Amino acid sequence: MKLSVKKILILEMISIIILLLNAFVKNVMDEWTINIFLIIVFGLSVFLLGFEKNKIVDKKKVLVMIILYSVSILVVLYGIGMFLGFVKSPYSSNLIVMGANILPVSIMIVLSELLRYNILKKSNGKKLIFLLSILMFTLVYMTPVVKSYDLTDLEKLLELGTVILVPQIACNYLLSDFSYKYGYISCMIYQFITTLYLYILPFYPDLDLYLESVINFLLPLLIRYVVDLNFEKEKKKDYKDKHIAGRIITVIFFIIILLIVALCSNLFRYWIAVIGSGSMHPTIKVGDAIIIDKYYQKHLDKLKKGDVLVFQIKGTIYTHRIVKIKQDNGNYQILTKGDRKGQAQDDWIVKNDDVVGLVKKRIPAIGRPTVWLNRVLEENANAKR
Repeated sequence: MKLSVKKILILEMISIIILLLNAFVKNVMDEWTINIFLIIVFGLSVFLLGFEKNKIVDKKKVLVMIILYSVSILVVLYGIGMFLGFVKSPYSSNLIVMGANILPVSIMIVLSELLRYNILKKSNGKKLIFLLSILMFTLVYMTPVVKSYDLTDLEKLLELGTVILVPQIACNYLLSDFSYKYGYISCMIYQFITTLYLYILPFYPDLDLYLESVINFLLPLLIRYVVDLNFEKEKKKDYKDKHIAGRIITVIFFIIILLIVALCSNLFRYWIAVIGSGSMHPTIKVGDAIIIDKYYQKHLDKLKKGDVLVFQIKGTIYTHRIVKIKQDNGNYQILTKGDRKGQAQDDWIVKNDDVVGLVKKRIPAIGRPTVWLNRVLEENANAKR
């Protein structure tokens, strides 16, 4: 191992340890403190290694492409907002206050990307250094956010992991890859466009936290793939079948992931949900997932006895079988019952506005981890009472 790589490895490891101690032992770093930390680490990297010049082939084309795909992320987010609605930004529209919010974030972006670039270039893209850089900068960008989470609360810890950690890993994977291949300016532009809009625009999409985290996880990976594919086409005119096959598999994978996101989002006709009770056993078991067709919300005349209906009573969603349907001038009264042996008929009447949809497909057992996790969270919440 070269001396320069050893120096980088030590620098990264010390930085990661400090950031982890800050997060889990005594959280004292805010946006300004983390900037001071970055100045020190960047200064040490330059002192120990020097600074690598930002040499990029086709610089103009790279920057145009990064801008294009960065803006496309905002288009996707605000496009979804057209269905879900928008919320007013909590950040002040006062220019002075806006500037006070933007300044520390902008400094953090500049320092992080300069440091990231220098580390990756000086190590010549060593895999271990690359992976550690993803971890290190994920912790850097999470540090100001961690203060708002109670890490002793299992539910909050899981929320931090799914909503913040996973998307940050994907984003920093993209940034580390771009930094090494295309330089720090491309990464800064990407960061400025996809981060600062929150402080500048007066409103933003009212997305569910977990839907937003899935989008923020998938889009960086997709952008990295598309940008790399574009440049590989110019470098390699003689594509082999294995390259084409690999790209087809990747596209299919992303289509499947996007389909799952669409099903989980509850934005479209079909919705996927996990069964958490045994009232429909053995037809539908605990941990099974069901695909719900919401078409029947507006077409109750299509319902018939024996259909498995999904409906909501006093805020709780149930999945039971229809045993009787009464209809009077478009006003429906639906009687339901679970399939479990000995189950009595439900003591409520399902009306028009209660209907969520009809079960169209059962997927066995794939929701068991979700059921288990919900039970753990409930037990944790009960233990605190």
